[in-house]
Parts: sequence; structure tokens; C-alpha cells
Amino acid sequence: EAYIALRAPVGNGLDLKFGQFVTFVGYEAFDSYKNPNYSRSYGFFIEPSAHVGGTASYVFADWVNAMVGVGNSTSPTIDAKGAVESRKTYLAIVNFTAPESFGFLKGSTLSVGYDNGQANGSFATTQNFYIGGTIATPVAGLAVGLAYDYQSVGGTSWANAFAVYLSFQASEKLKLNGRIDYAKSSTGVFYAGGDDNQLLAFTFTADYSLWENVVTRAELRWDKSVGGDAPFASTTGSTQSLTAALNVIYKF
Repeated sequence: EAYIALRAPVGNGLDLKFGQFVTFVGYEAFDSYKNPNYSRSYGFFIEPSAHVGGTASYVFADWVNAMVGVGNSTSPTIDAKGAVESRKTYLAIVNFTAPESFGFLKGSTLSVGYDNGQANGSFATTQNFYIGGTIATPVAGLAVGLAYDYQSVGGTSWANAFAVYLSFQASEKLKLNGRIDYAKSSTGVFYAGGDDNQLLAFTFTADYSLWENVVTRAELRWDKSVGGDAPFASTTGSTQSLTAALNVIYKF
């Protein structure tokens, strides 16, 4: 990101950004170390990622805030433009946070977002709808996250993805994170071939804080094509894939 941040004395204060900014429509952050898992969900890949333009955010109350934005394109590159250069990308999201009166649910969040624009060089309109949030539970250290994404491109290509996140703080240094993904789309969105793309994935991540400012994670992920296709790379093609990863990141 590279932007100018301003604050206008309007009501509770209107926060403005102008420049290159990461999209605010979606559950997972653009920087992977901020997410509970190393690998990305299916929903992340059908969301926009970054834009050049401006945003405005406003806090209406402790429990609700909103953000709107105008960008150059749904594509992340700095000079990206749709085939119709005057056609901009529009984004909006509303965030709700449960107050103290919600008991053990206090701090739970719900977000509803939408964007509409053109990809770099494209005449087709891309639309994304997102709803997701995190639910606090009465079990100490346990939180549940939910996310749903839907994308339509030109009215001919479509995709949707649903994810459930489980996070448990097992000890001061150890956090266990799990994710279940399901995605279905028209042919070619997630992989080539088949009548429709249909995928399922289970991800388990152990995050152990070895040192200050260092993220250390071990992860296992299993992906499965549940539509009968064999999209995973091998000499003969495969209906499933198993991934093991070790993630070490130093935060400056």
C-alpha cells in the first residue's frame, strides 16, 4: 500500500485515503501472516485484491462503521484500467460489532461488502458480494469465523465460495487454526475443464510463537475435487492434493 491519509472534521471524523490501497471486501487480509492460515481460501481468489483511488470511512457508533471507495479497476496493478477507461470500480462495506450487552457474543463481528467494476483491459463487468464475520463463543479461547463470496463476470462466468474458520488459543504461545472450504463455479474459474468447478478443502494450522515479532506456523491442507474432475497436477491428473507447509515470517 502507498497512500495519503487525511481526516476531515465531519461528525465523528471522516477518514480518507488516496493512493494504492488493499481492498476491504473479503475475510482474509492481503498480507498472509495476518490470517489464521498460511494458504488462502478459495474465496480469496475470486475477490479483488488492490486498487488505485480513494476511500472514505466513517464510524457511526461503537457497533457500526462503513467504508466506501472508488478505484481504477478490479485488477491489482497500479496502472490497471478497464477497456472503458472512464468506467471505475466502486466498493462498499458495512461492519457491525456486537456490544457488551450481547454477553459472551460481545466483540463478534459481521461485515457485508460489495464491489463493481472492470478488470484490466476488459469490457465485462465484474461484481463481488461478500458476507462474513467472527463469532465469539462461551468456550475460552475458541472463536468461529464464517465467510461467503460470490462473483459474477459479464453475466456469463460465476463463482461462489464458503469457508468456516475455527481458532483455538491452546496456550499462551500455541494457537490451533482450522478451515473448511467449499467452492463451486462455472468452468475455468478455478481450473480448466469439467462442466462446473467444484472443490472441497480442509486446512489445519499450528501457530507457535517461538520469538517476538516472528510468525512460525506448520500447516497441512487437503484439497479434493468433488465434481468428478481431476484438476491437480500430476502425469495422469488427480482428484485430490495434499500440501504440507512450514511458514516463518519476521515482522519489522
